[in-house]
Amino acid sequence: MKYTALFILLTSCSSLLAQRAGYRNIVLTDSSRPYKPGARPGDRLFYRPVEIDCWYPAAAGEEKPVPYGEFLQLFQDRANRFQEDTVYSSLAAQTAQYLCAGLGIPDTASLTRFTTQSYRGATPVHGPFPLIVYLCSYNGMSYENTRLFETLARHGYFVASITSVGRYPGDMTTDPEDLREQVADGLFAMDRLQKSGMIDTARIGLIGYSWGGPAALLLAGTFPVAAVLSLDGSELHYYGGSPEEDSNFNLLRLGLLQPPKRPFAYGYLESDAKQSDGPADSIYNGLTTFQGPKKYLRFPGASHEDFSCLPFLAAVIRKTDTTKLPDYTRFAVSWFGNYLKGESSPLPPDSRGPVVTRSGKSTTITSRVLDAEDKTPLAYVNVGIPGKNVGTVTREDGSFTLDIDSLQMKDSLAISMAGYQTRGIPIKKASGVILLDRRSGGLPQAVVTQNLRRREILGNRTTSKMISVGLPTRYLGAEIGVRISIGKHPRRLETFHCHVSYTRVDSALFRLNIFRMVKGRPENIMPQSLLLVVGNGPGDYSVDLSGLNLSMSGDILVSLELLKTWSTVQSPGAVFFSAGLFNSGTWHRLTSQADWTKARGMGVGFNVEVR
Repeated sequence: MKYTALFILLTSCSSLLAQRAGYRNIVLTDSSRPYKPGARPGDRLFYRPVEIDCWYPAAAGEEKPVPYGEFLQLFQDRANRFQEDTVYSSLAAQTAQYLCAGLGIPDTASLTRFTTQSYRGATPVHGPFPLIVYLCSYNGMSYENTRLFETLARHGYFVASITSVGRYPGDMTTDPEDLREQVADGLFAMDRLQKSGMIDTARIGLIGYSWGGPAALLLAGTFPVAAVLSLDGSELHYYGGSPEEDSNFNLLRLGLLQPPKRPFAYGYLESDAKQSDGPADSIYNGLTTFQGPKKYLRFPGASHEDFSCLPFLAAVIRKTDTTKLPDYTRFAVSWFGNYLKGESSPLPPDSRGPVVTRSGKSTTITSRVLDAEDKTPLAYVNVGIPGKNVGTVTREDGSFTLDIDSLQMKDSLAISMAGYQTRGIPIKKASGVILLDRRSGGLPQAVVTQNLRRREILGNRTTSKMISVGLPTRYLGAEIGVRISIGKHPRRLETFHCHVSYTRVDSALFRLNIFRMVKGRPENIMPQSLLLVVGNGPGDYSVDLSGLNLSMSGDILVSLELLKTWSTVQSPGAVFFSAGLFNSGTWHRLTSQADWTKARGMGVGFNVEVR
């Protein structure tokens, strides 16, 4: 109640037009909801902590704008305030490193010292104002969209950002029960803000980004709102990519995402290339059955991250063009101006709705890969359509199964394995038994004639727990790696090292691959398969390379390829490898025989010991 009295006092101080965006962080406790299991009454976390980041129309004053680094520090502070199991002392700095690496910002100081347009404690202009409640993305916080909040506040809105916090210890998951907690936080915030005197309770809107999209729809179903805007929200779901994710979404869809009882305007802004990782079998699109005013816009070339302020901040820092980014902030001002203020701002025409890229008809290919000489089954052979995300690896008995869309039946499969000649075969002839011939002769290798010198470790040596690269386990043959410069003089590869920071499987089997870079493209040079088993906890892992007698120079790509998993975990499986800043970034591909792509700025923590 202290913050309520404070806001009422401040509203009487000024009736000026908004010249800037004021900012406050409100720390509250919801005594209607127990939080930490096993806690006793009186304990700090017995009841649910709730923190609200608020932006509001403010008059010009002596306040200085908040540097962006303060929002990252708030992320660390909350990580400590919402749990008692771990003390985070460098989370803000690691998050800054992570963001700079992914965004191509040359140094963290450029980001943390970036001057926002948020003015802490600035004097509010006379209210009340329409309220917009923002539901943050999966495990997200207000730092993801400060520019949006500032713009809305300057246009006469009070914005309340609700951090994505699940059940204790605060991490959000795909369990609908965690999503309910964020929705309850939003309801609690709305109830408190209505008592401040700054809120027009008849004019309320919601924004959800990513995982916050379903949260916004759930909140709209429990409280009368005028308009909802979803920024690439997860409530529009593409089926067929992962059975686990499809199952989790069905729980959410059937249990929570019900048709709204009260009418409201619903806008959905979508990024592009949603099916680049694999064509969808079907799409859940609530817009098709929504009865109120609605708007759907797809932004060609836009990524999911482009609906946060981070790409914009990076472009400003790097002094590059910002006009190619989706102007969702301007759309939000027009959208809520029409439905919360009764304005008549023109809105773009609807885009063509999301479509399924599969034909809907598929053929199942089942076959076995055998050694052509002795007819023994070959396990973990790469099978797939070159350049497309359709592929797998064979099982222990040499068998594999692929569902081929009818549009791809004229393509061919590539079958390859270390020590064997690669074979191409038309898909229509791929059923049955496929024989692979052994490769005759060895691979050309550089010969070291002088004595071996001291050992060196080349590559990325990080063991970070915060910064990591996740490899989903939904596709066998998925692969991630890092490019390593060996140098002009030949060096013998002795040992491969990596660090696992977190896993969502009981154990996983990987194959270590080493590629020679030929005209910028990886060429596998492994004479045999080397396997690595990763357990269900963090730790260091290594593979002995000395038996291969590989002496290399120039650049190589070292990767781990997923072959098999064992898991009793219900959530989508993944293995997370420590990562850090590395000039060449992380190379990855989704399935066997797919094209490689490179994520700039952040390199997975793979390294090799050489002599």
